[in-house]
Amino acid sequence: MRWGGVLLTTIAMVAAAGGPWQPAEAETTHVEPPPLFRTFGRAQGLPSNEVNDIGEDAAGDLWIATGAGLARYDGQQIREWLLPGLPGQSIDALLVDRQDRIWLGLTDAGLALLDSNRRLLRRWHRGNTPGWPSDQNWTLLQDQRGHLLIGTFAKGLIDLDPDSGEFTVETLDEGVSVITLLEDPNGSVWINTHNHGLFRRDPELQIHALATPQIGQQISALAWFSGQLWLAPRAGGICRLADPASTPLCEGPEPSVTGPIRALAVSQRSSELWAGRRGGGLSRRRDGSVWVHHAPEAGAMGALPTSNTSVVRVDSHGGLWSGSQGDGLVLLSPMARNSQAW
Repeated sequence: MRWGGVLLTTIAMVAAAGGPWQPAEAETTHVEPPPLFRTFGRAQGLPSNEVNDIGEDAAGDLWIATGAGLARYDGQQIREWLLPGLPGQSIDALLVDRQDRIWLGLTDAGLALLDSNRRLLRRWHRGNTPGWPSDQNWTLLQDQRGHLLIGTFAKGLIDLDPDSGEFTVETLDEGVSVITLLEDPNGSVWINTHNHGLFRRDPELQIHALATPQIGQQISALAWFSGQLWLAPRAGGICRLADPASTPLCEGPEPSVTGPIRALAVSQRSSELWAGRRGGGLSRRRDGSVWVHHAPEAGAMGALPTSNTSVVRVDSHGGLWSGSQGDGLVLLSPMARNSQAW
């Protein structure tokens, strides 16, 4: 399982230019009864109720990385996808790239690439790839050049050219672990680390450490929404950064909300930002609007589970998927959403 789940919520603060944080208005949140969520767990075909990552391929199939292997959802049912030849089946990270290839960050076993039939094609790990720095690959991103960026435990960032197989390693600082990667429309890659703050790789491939004392060194999640970088500090709340030189604007959590944000996702169709929270809640907002929060309810049919959220994704049909650290996967389909009083 990858470190701590990842992603956040923050105390409402605003940074005064050149000075310490000043208290700001608390983030305004509207609590609604949750709509009807569909739940998937081991009984529905998942290899494990620990869901670490989700991706969608060109055919619209959903691929789910779990603590006990890979699964595919074809719109009707979930089936476990066995991959003979792997030393273990636990998967921390998953990416479907623009060429419709599936990449897997394996737990303590390096990187794997699947072929067009979704069978194991190639692996990169310390045992077969000289210079490969780490077999703990926590997050994956394909950048605008087509290179694969791999965030590792304690060994920084790997930049892999899939065509040539050549790679470089950016250590960033000694012992840096990379837990989240995001590329913005301008070609900058934002590199979120565990306990070492935020870095930015500019379009010329130069890496810069960002001084963000207002946010701190621990950030759980990143998203690009409404022309800004959104960050969820592990201490709670959420912040916005208009550009690398600007001062972050931070909001704190409303007291009625169950827990800090652990995952972020953007719905392009509805122009909404979704946040998955510790303790299982989900929140959504449009630009300039208040958060609408959906609370979990243990054991209730069609309700959100109470396990910590590990990942949220919006599929090509507008369905919202939320994976958890112990209660599997939930889906809010467009049909279910439209049937409720939203």
